[in-house]
Amino acid sequence: MKLTRLLLLLPLLALAACSGDETPQTCGARCGGGGGGSLVDTGGDAVGSGSGDAGSDSGADTDEDTLADSAGSADSGEVADTSEDTIDDTANDTANDTADSDGSGDVEIDAIEGSGQTVEEFVTLTAATICGKLTACCDGASVNRFFAPFLAAAGDPADLYAAYTASIPPNAPLDAATCPALLRDLYLAGPFGSWAAKVAAGEATFASYAAAGCQQSIEAAACGAELEAAISYGSCVDIAAPEPGTQRPMFLRTQGPGAACSSIRDGFGGLYYGTCDPTVSFCCQGTGGRCSLPTGTGTGVCVAAAQEGEACSYFGDITLCATGLDCDFDSNLCVSTVLPPLGRGDTCFDAGTNDFVGECVDSWCDFFGTGRCESLVADGGACFAGEECEIGNCAGGVCAASSFCVAP
Repeated sequence: MKLTRLLLLLPLLALAACSGDETPQTCGARCGGGGGGSLVDTGGDAVGSGSGDAGSDSGADTDEDTLADSAGSADSGEVADTSEDTIDDTANDTANDTADSDGSGDVEIDAIEGSGQTVEEFVTLTAATICGKLTACCDGASVNRFFAPFLAAAGDPADLYAAYTASIPPNAPLDAATCPALLRDLYLAGPFGSWAAKVAAGEATFASYAAAGCQQSIEAAACGAELEAAISYGSCVDIAAPEPGTQRPMFLRTQGPGAACSSIRDGFGGLYYGTCDPTVSFCCQGTGGRCSLPTGTGTGVCVAAAQEGEACSYFGDITLCATGLDCDFDSNLCVSTVLPPLGRGDTCFDAGTNDFVGECVDSWCDFFGTGRCESLVADGGACFAGEECEIGNCAGGVCAASSFCVAP
């Protein structure tokens, strides 16, 4: 997709997202190094340029501000009242388990095998595990970075984290006893609350086995890089939408053309494809038989998504491509978003067309400079984003290991 035309499209897409209380995000430090911006579904992905969602660093970037990327939050009241009992019944146990942590960051959770029975139980147990890790592994600066996405949406009229602002670090100190309930509520106010509502309505399926795997991977993560990878952007529990081409592993959407649908508050993919199976359909919301920009709160019907080589459009009567494809503005046809691998010295960006032409391997695309794949920068070298560094992290303009949650 031409980046210049993408810039023209983004305000329109952002307007649609805002009108539906979907919080649009802004491009990360250098907008990643993948293919040109594309509207592809990830089970909750945003419109972005490169491998990351708009509003978050690229998937390859583990920059110091990785955890400060923000995401939309769930609509008020989306979690069914019947879930409150489940949450309340388990909250005390998980809070006590967190307080009983042995200092290693491994939280003693009873009957972990049942951690994926419901969305609410998964969120409750996971919140307790993360809080145990934060208590055992993280200094104040790391704790603040973890909670930064929840505070980043402050002032947004649609922000449902606002009710918790006074309790979120650094506005309040991290408390091992109250952290599990706070983080549980924040997750449910965010995308997990929206997913829980769709599961309760029978519009999506919760894969408890996958949820248990996510929870256990966090529990097993060592302080530092392992923990950052387990709970940061691209992971299954991050409040930021997943990166293009991926989905949250614990949620499945199987509704095909003709089924009723609604949007999910988990990035632009969740907004446009909603509860439809993104490989075959998208959620058409509109009047007079036309598919319009979704409101985020309305309902619609799943209609067939265009496959590779078929006609598509982001304007007028919208026709979206199936997940993994991009609607090319020049041809108005769905094209593959997979770019060929490139080596050092190869041209990766065409300034004439404002298009990425390949994916740099063991190198990074200097699309603001040479337009070629350049060698990765060694530890201690100057950098702008983590994708430039051998170590994968750029801190304060220098390639260096992340300081996030390194055990004291």
